[in-house]
Amino acid sequence: MSVSPQALSSKEPFSENFDCWGVGPWPASWIATPHPEGGPSVTAFRLRFSVDQAHARQVHVTADERYKLFLNSRLVGRGSERGTPDHWYYETYQLDLQPGENTLVAVVWWLGELSPIAQTSAASSPRFLLASESDDQPDISTGIAPWEYSHVPGYAFIGTGPAWGTGTKIHFDAREYPWGIETGEGGKWHLAVAVHEARSVIGPWGLCSTNLRPAALPPMQEIVQNVGLARHARHEQRDVSPDGFVSPSCHDADLSASWNDLLQSACPLRIPARSRQVVIVDLEDYFCAYPELTISGGRDAEIRIHWAESFFLDSAGETKGHRDEINERWFRGVGDTFIADGAEHRSFTTLWWEAGRYLEVEVTTHDEDLIIHGLAIRETRYPLELDSVVHLSDDKLNALVPLMMRSLQMCSHETFMDCPYYEQIMYAGDTRLEALVTYATSRDSRLPVKAVELLGRSVDSSGLSASRYPARPRQVIPGFSLYWIAMVHDLALWKGERSVVAQCLPRVRTILETFLAHRTADGLVRIPDGWHFVDWVPTWTNGCPSIGRERICGITAWLLIIVLRQAAELECWAGLPLFADRYLSAANEIAQATDAAFYDDSRGLMADDLARTHWSEHANSLCLLSGTLSPQRSLALTRSMRAAGDSLAPATIYFSHYYLDAMARFGSMDSFFQRLDLWSELTPRGFKTTYETPGNSRSDCHAWGAHPLYHFFATILGIRPDSFGFDSVVIQPRLGHLTEATGSLVHPQGTIEVSLSRQDERLLASISLPPGISGRFEFSGLVQTLNPGHQEIVF
Repeated sequence: MSVSPQALSSKEPFSENFDCWGVGPWPASWIATPHPEGGPSVTAFRLRFSVDQAHARQVHVTADERYKLFLNSRLVGRGSERGTPDHWYYETYQLDLQPGENTLVAVVWWLGELSPIAQTSAASSPRFLLASESDDQPDISTGIAPWEYSHVPGYAFIGTGPAWGTGTKIHFDAREYPWGIETGEGGKWHLAVAVHEARSVIGPWGLCSTNLRPAALPPMQEIVQNVGLARHARHEQRDVSPDGFVSPSCHDADLSASWNDLLQSACPLRIPARSRQVVIVDLEDYFCAYPELTISGGRDAEIRIHWAESFFLDSAGETKGHRDEINERWFRGVGDTFIADGAEHRSFTTLWWEAGRYLEVEVTTHDEDLIIHGLAIRETRYPLELDSVVHLSDDKLNALVPLMMRSLQMCSHETFMDCPYYEQIMYAGDTRLEALVTYATSRDSRLPVKAVELLGRSVDSSGLSASRYPARPRQVIPGFSLYWIAMVHDLALWKGERSVVAQCLPRVRTILETFLAHRTADGLVRIPDGWHFVDWVPTWTNGCPSIGRERICGITAWLLIIVLRQAAELECWAGLPLFADRYLSAANEIAQATDAAFYDDSRGLMADDLARTHWSEHANSLCLLSGTLSPQRSLALTRSMRAAGDSLAPATIYFSHYYLDAMARFGSMDSFFQRLDLWSELTPRGFKTTYETPGNSRSDCHAWGAHPLYHFFATILGIRPDSFGFDSVVIQPRLGHLTEATGSLVHPQGTIEVSLSRQDERLLASISLPPGISGRFEFSGLVQTLNPGHQEIVF
C-alpha cells in the first residue's frame, strides 16, 4: 500500500453534470459534529471501509479551517490551501487502497479569531469534506458514507506574543491526547452529520459560501532538516523561570556538547528527574518549519520550544544588535509547549509552522528521567527555486544572490507574505516586488498568478482593493490598490496569462475610476480614504508622507500616472482602445497639473506636498518613471536628486526598488550601486535574509527587500519583456563599474542567455534568444536588432 502526497494535476469530472472548475453541486456534503464544542478546537473524522481488491481512488479533500489527512495511519497530505470563503480551495489525492479494511482519518482544526490573520473561515466549528470521483463501491464521500467524529483533547491555545499575525500557539498535553487518533484508534467516536451540500458555484438565492475551487498550487515543500548548533546550554533551578538572558558564565560546555550530539548525530539525550535545562540552538540559517520532537519517559515533563529571529540588546525586546551574537543578550521569542505522558517514543509537532533562526529549548522534568531521541525541523515553504543564473564581476554583489533568494523562499507559502515571523499576510506593495523577483528567477508563476487573482477579488464597494488579502480585518491603503494594477501589468508582460488579465480588467477599471472620481477642479487627485502608507521613512509618521488637509500628495499622483499608462497598455492588449484613450488622456492631464503644482524650479525637484515643504526620493523617482518628462528634464531631475542628497527623505529598502529603477534608466548607475550598499552590509551584520527596514528593524525577513535580484537580471543585464507575454525582448545593459556580467533568464519559450564584457571602450555582447523570440539590444544610444538564436554584438 502506498499513498501519494502529491496533489494531482488531472481534474476528471465526477459525472456529466459536474465539473471540478465549477458548474454544479457536488455529490457529497460537508460534515461536522452535531454539537460543536464552541471556540477553538481540534476534531478527528474517521471512515472505516472495506474493498475487495487493491485499486486507486481519486478524491477531493478540503476542510474549514485546516486538516491533515491519513490513510491507514500514513499522512496523505495537508490543507486546505489558503483562500477565501467565496474562493475555497480543495486538494486532489490518489488513494491507493489495500484489499480488506481501510481507514481514513482527517484531523481538522478550527481556531476562529485565534487563527492566523490571513486565515478566513465560513464556519463556526470544524468542518470536513471528502468527495470520491470513482464509481467504485463503497462510496467514501462525506455526507454519504458513515463518517464518524471524535473531539481531540490535549490542545490548549495560548497567545501569539509579538507575532500577532501568525495565530495561536499551542500548549499540548500528551496526558490528555488520545494517542492513535490518526490511525482511527483512541478517542470517542460518534456519527458525524451532514451540514450542507458542497458546491463549486454560488448556491440558490445567490448565496456565496465556500465555493470550491481546485488548489491553485502544488503541495508545500516539506523536508526534514537535522540542523542546528547548541551555542549555549545551562542548568536552571526548577522553581525559577529563566528570563532569557544569555550569560557566558552560566554556559555548560559539556551540556552543550551533549545537545549537539542529539542535534547532529541523533544521539539520545537523558535529562535527569527534577531538573531544568535551557539550550539556545542556532539553526545557522533562516527557516520556516514545524519542530519535530521525539521523547520517552519523563511523565509530566514540560518541553518549551520558542523561536526568534535574533537576540535583543535590552530585556524589553526593542533593540537588536549583530544577528550572530547571543552572549550578554536577551532571547525574546514565541512558540509552543509540550507535556510528556511518560510513554515511549512519543512524537510531537505543531499545528502550524514557526519561523526564525534561533530556538530556545527549555526542559523541566519532574519525578522521572526524560529521554530525548530527536529534535529536528521539517522545513516548509512553496517549492520555489532559482532557475535563472547571474554572475557579476563584483563578488560583493554575487554574495547577495543566495541571501535574497532565501528571503523570497521564506516569504513564499500558500500565498506570498510580508514576513514569516510577525504577520504572514499578503500585502500588495510587498507582493508586487516578490512577484517581479519570481518572474525573473523561476519558471513557476503559479504563486504570482494566485496573488493577482486573490488581491483582485478584494475590490469592494469602496472601489478599492484591500491592502492585504486574505486577512481579517479589512485594511485599505489606497496606493496598494494601484500597485495591484501594476501587478496585473507585470503579469501580462512577463507571462501573458491572457484569461487572468481579462478577468482582472473590470476591477482595474473600478479602482481607476475611483481615483479619477477624486479629481479636483484644478486637475489634481485627492487620496481616497485609507492609510496613506508609502514607506517606512524614519521621519514620516506611520509610513505616511505629508499630504496636508487637502489629502493631495505628489507621490501618489505620480504613482497614479504610471498606473494609468500601464492600464492603457492592458486595454490595448485586450483590444479596447477607447478605455486606453481615456486612461492616457487622464494620465496626461493629471501629469500636467501635478507638474505645475509640485515642481519647484529653484530646486529642480518635485515636492511631496502642495506647500513644497517636504521632499523625498519617492516623489522624484516615480516622476522619472512616469515617462511624462522630456529626456532633458528627466536628466536634469536626476542630477537635482543627486545634488539634493540628504535633504530628500530617503527610500528605504522597500521603496528603493523604484529609486533603483529610476536611477538606472537615466544614467546614474553610481547612485544605483551606492544604494545597493544597504544590502551589502547585511551579511557582515549576521543577516541570513533581507530585513524590513534599515536601522532597528522589527523583522529580519521581509522579501520586499529581495528586489535587487530582479534588478540584477532586468537592469544590470538589462533583460526585460518588450510586449505582451514576453513575445519580444529588449536588452538594455547598465554595467556601471562592472567589467563583466553574464546570466541566463527564464522565458516562457525557453531561456535568454546574455554575456557582457567590457574591454577598453568596447562592449562585447553574446546573446541567445529562444526560438520565435526577437527583439532589440540598446546601448549608449545605439540599437541592434536581435533575432532568435545566438548572436555576437560589438559596440
